[in-house]
Amino acid sequence: MSDNSATATLTATTPGTCLIAATKASDSNYNSVTSSNLTFTFNKATLATPADPTISKGATSATDLVANWTTVSNASAYMVRWYDSTGNTLIGSYNAGNFTVYGIANLTAGTTYQITVQALGGANYLNSAESNKVTQSTKALPATPTISVTYSVGSGSSSTATSGNTLIEITQGQDFNATATASTTDAGSLQISVGPIKNSSPISGSSTNGTTANVGRNIDTSYNVGTTTFNGSDCITSYSGTVLCIQVKNTLSGVATYSSYVGFGFKIYAALSITGSTQTGIIGTAFTMSGAVNAATTPILSVSGGKAYNGSQTYLYSATGLPTGLSID
Repeated sequence: MSDNSATATLTATTPGTCLIAATKASDSNYNSVTSSNLTFTFNKATLATPADPTISKGATSATDLVANWTTVSNASAYMVRWYDSTGNTLIGSYNAGNFTVYGIANLTAGTTYQITVQALGGANYLNSAESNKVTQSTKALPATPTISVTYSVGSGSSSTATSGNTLIEITQGQDFNATATASTTDAGSLQISVGPIKNSSPISGSSTNGTTANVGRNIDTSYNVGTTTFNGSDCITSYSGTVLCIQVKNTLSGVATYSSYVGFGFKIYAALSITGSTQTGIIGTAFTMSGAVNAATTPILSVSGGKAYNGSQTYLYSATGLPTGLSID
């Protein structure tokens, strides 16, 4: 800096120390003279402490918190820190750059934390102090719901499945009757969902709010004859053939948990074709009975080898077209 006036202004652009001396030039009466050096030290200014951040719970997660804060003049970035419930143990921190919001993830459900924000000064300013610690808790994780599916084939006896995959033997035209029941130990809202696979291709599923849902269907001739192959324990991800995958979702304060899957695969047989007379057939093999069925005759139908018809039995074939005690659709 050089200035011929009696006063001058010194402006520092960076922190540091400088020396200044004043010199009087010589003239006809006086020799030149220089004053002693004056030392000036310029320190960084400290940024203002941020106002307390606003901490909110994650909208759909029990393991997230979201921090929002207002800007601080001259700040180049912001550091977010989160502590345990006492505020004494630092759990994590994150440099959020010049953003004023940050989502803290991978926390523990139903747990209290204390969060602070600090303004960072960069090259020309000192970092601020941390804001006050603001306390917030993550949402509680809903209870894992349970599922129970009571099912039967046609008018057969009922069974119950609560997990895993079950192979159902059924003949084209028969009904697979199934009712799913859901339960939870908390105040969550339950939804029963069905993911169907027909002939190895996904089709539209359904979701029912509440604790019960009819999840059965008629296995008509549009379902291919053959058997389901489960290639893993999770029926919805690996399959061939025809499958029903049933699951319950429990939602509490926007957070969801899920039951295990209950899966049903189908071993589908061709429908028997019966027109009268006496004939023996094996389930899974279509055949036609010759002769008319009328009130003057009492033909016999012998059916063997099929679980769908409960083993080998002989039935009287009535004049109205159905064997006594046997349902053929």
